[in-house]
Amino acid sequence: MALKTAKPRFRVAEFGDGTPFIFVDPHGGDDLAFFKNNTDFRLKAGTSYEEAQKISDFLNEHIGLIAEDQTR
Repeated sequence: MALKTAKPRFRVAEFGDGTPFIFVDPHGGDDLAFFKNNTDFRLKAGTSYEEAQKISDFLNEHIGLIAEDQTR
């Protein structure tokens, strides 16, 4: 099995209208296809920037690695 792992970094960004979302990018580790897709998390309508920052902080504290099986 060719398992690769990388440490994610979650950060808050905003669309042009000020709506926050959470972006994830690599912060060390292997080169994963996951990060090449520019993945972000769209939050429910009405989520404030401060709430988004709390979610991002939680993810950074509790998700250690993203794993990807590259044998397929």
